[in-house]
Amino acid sequence: MEQQAITDNDEISLIDLFIVLLKFRRLVILPVLAALLLVAALYVFYPYYKISKTEKEKYFAEALTITISPDVVRLRKESAMLELLDGFFRDPSVIYETLVAMDYDAKENLGIELYTNRDKAINLIKKRLIENKSFTGRKLDKAQRLYTIQKSGSQLSLKFVDESPKTAQLFLSEISKSAAVRIKEFLQAPAKEYLLIYKDLLGVLESTKMDKALDFSLTDIYYKYVVADSVVRNTIEPIDIAESPATILMKDETVSEIRKSIAKKGIILIFAIFFLSVLAAFILNAIENVKKDPVTMEKIREALGKNKA
Repeated sequence: MEQQAITDNDEISLIDLFIVLLKFRRLVILPVLAALLLVAALYVFYPYYKISKTEKEKYFAEALTITISPDVVRLRKESAMLELLDGFFRDPSVIYETLVAMDYDAKENLGIELYTNRDKAINLIKKRLIENKSFTGRKLDKAQRLYTIQKSGSQLSLKFVDESPKTAQLFLSEISKSAAVRIKEFLQAPAKEYLLIYKDLLGVLESTKMDKALDFSLTDIYYKYVVADSVVRNTIEPIDIAESPATILMKDETVSEIRKSIAKKGIILIFAIFFLSVLAAFILNAIENVKKDPVTMEKIREALGKNKA
């Protein structure tokens, strides 16, 4: 008998649930139907819209490669100069000065105001261009990186992404010119030291007219002297810059890939709306039942303090 009573209670409960859903069928069906229509429309039309929009929003990646001139390696180690350049290109204040000098529209392209607060602008440049983070500190995808510095062997490679290839090229050109100046400053001390030590060497070597029998070590000293003299006179370029052709960056998505993504997200959306609609139906039914129960309503009024004499 007890088992029969439990079964009857379960059956009544299921019927009650069905009655509630039937009572609020519009609340359950209409949002789900609207979600289905929305997902279907996106599935059919959105891929073509997204692809056409992506084709218009092209970004250009300008790149260049920097190598240390073999001549100046006679004065300082190549690795030391590459480390210096790597740190120079990663310095947010250097990037800031470069953007300001070229009158870059950072407000539109990066969301950074360069001219109102220098310290704030430099901090934002560090986040967005060096660390590849959003301004809130969220790590961004590799595809969203706008500025790249890579050191490989005896070379440094730079890449800058912008809507305008000329702007990206100008940025790399300006910052590499500043880097050349920095290397020249770095070489001044050893160059002056060589000139001081071997100030009489040039005259001696000229008197010998650089005979073929001249000792190799002496020849090496002579070339160091010449390079040092060129550095001090600023008649030598310490770095070699090779530009690479600009590449077009855009998301290469197909219609099927976009539709697959929409289908996954659409299924989640439909189930979420169905769940919320059912929940809303039971909440509304519970509210109606409470309103019909005078005892419960009396308790609610007392709790709200509306029954005070």
